[in-house]
Amino acid sequence: MVYVRRNPKDQVLSWYHFTQTYSTVKANIPPHNEIFPKEIKSFINLAITGKQNVLAKDGEGYLEHVRDWAKHKNDSNAMFLMYEDIRQDFENAVRKLCQFVEVDLTYEEIKQVIQNCSLQTMKTQEENSKSEHPIVRNGCVGDWKNYLTVYQSEYLDKKVEEVLGATDIKFKYTLHSE
Repeated sequence: MVYVRRNPKDQVLSWYHFTQTYSTVKANIPPHNEIFPKEIKSFINLAITGKQNVLAKDGEGYLEHVRDWAKHKNDSNAMFLMYEDIRQDFENAVRKLCQFVEVDLTYEEIKQVIQNCSLQTMKTQEENSKSEHPIVRNGCVGDWKNYLTVYQSEYLDKKVEEVLGATDIKFKYTLHSE
């Protein structure tokens, strides 16, 4: 099992953009239009307060998901990666993944994996497939700064401390290269 976690500020933004592709959200059909509002600030407030319990228990959300899966960090059949580390050093992430699944790749094969899995390649493939539910947007780390209010950012910081403070989980909210 490979678990990729992302900083919660960019994760909520990514979640917002993904849910806005749902046909029931686009058509403003209850209850989806209430759970996933089109107005981004309302969406973020619902998400960070655990009121989008579609994939979690009531009052829980992404951070609780991260916390609960972290209990498996020492399992031999589990690998944990951080999205931000993948963005910062994709080649190293590919090498770690190959080692985990016990696959030996040549340098050229690794370069091909990197090319095939680049954001630009995936975005092009998605556009060519005319997907109704695009999942590739910009992949940036730190894009949350363009959407979250100061209050929302600070609230998430407090929530991270509350839910994950007793763990060794730390997030990267920016990268020097982006």
